[in-house]
Amino acid sequence: MSSALREGAYEGEFGTGFSNANYWYRAAGPLEVLPALQAAALEAAGGDSRYEKYVAGPRLDTTRLVALCDEALRSKDPGLCAFATKN
Repeated sequence: MSSALREGAYEGEFGTGFSNANYWYRAAGPLEVLPALQAAALEAAGGDSRYEKYVAGPRLDTTRLVALCDEALRSKDPGLCAFATKN
């Protein structure tokens, strides 16, 4: 998933730090890595609905992936931060 919960050199450098990510996911089009990323994320979620809601579905919704990182950063919830940064 995300190795760091920020975009740019400084937290909040580009708006919330994630405001530009959804644009680039749309601009890039379908990414071959997303099915594998989704499978790894679902395994990391371990059946916990608090985390699965960000990565479940027929395809990985990149807007929910960005929302996961944004929510983890804003809330500073240790469990959500740990889930968002698992590789």
